[in-house]
Amino acid sequence: MVTTAGPAITDTHGNQWTITGGGQVAVNGAADTATSAVKELAYVNGQIWQENQTGLWREKAVPADAWAPSSGTAINPLPSSGQQTMALTSTTATISQDNLMITGSGAYTLFLQGSFDTVQLSGGTEAIHDSGHNNGIVLPAAGQGKDLLYGNVLGNGDTFDLRTALAATTWDGLASHIGQYLRMSTNNDGANAVLSIRSTPTGSFHSIAVFEGAGSVGLASLLTHAITH
Repeated sequence: MVTTAGPAITDTHGNQWTITGGGQVAVNGAADTATSAVKELAYVNGQIWQENQTGLWREKAVPADAWAPSSGTAINPLPSSGQQTMALTSTTATISQDNLMITGSGAYTLFLQGSFDTVQLSGGTEAIHDSGHNNGIVLPAAGQGKDLLYGNVLGNGDTFDLRTALAATTWDGLASHIGQYLRMSTNNDGANAVLSIRSTPTGSFHSIAVFEGAGSVGLASLLTHAITH
């Protein structure tokens, strides 16, 4: 039995989730050794989320699942994240501040130099040049725009929020079925990785993100950096 800190969260399956005195997640009194430096637990839309001391979140639905995304995300799953919102007023902007929610509707060129920011742009082709780290990019639904992503976004701790995009599909939430809706491909002779989505398993795919210069990236690899629930 482990010593816990704070109250327990009971999920819809009856499992009790707590934080141990040593900063690990415990499930029904047994410490999860895959966790460390945990400071907060949350239960959002049927998912257990844990935040560590560096401000990164990971989630799972049942104890047997792996924590995802594996690298963590700076996107706070709670309805009020504490981020200050910045609405873009210019089509070209350089952002060096940390912990902002950056919003806009239209076509933008964004030079993102801060960290732990969340970018939520839609309605056009968005060129996002990210030289920061641990930022969150909310990808648009099909037909609502496309993000052109520059920089080491697959290696700098960034996270890609697919919840809005997937909510506009008929996906049933099962990980085993997500490949029916998402596809990774390449363009420019294999130089860029392209993420496409379709609303039904038999519909047409629409490009929603291009990872410039990333080469070939598999869907399973991308999903280790993504939020889907």
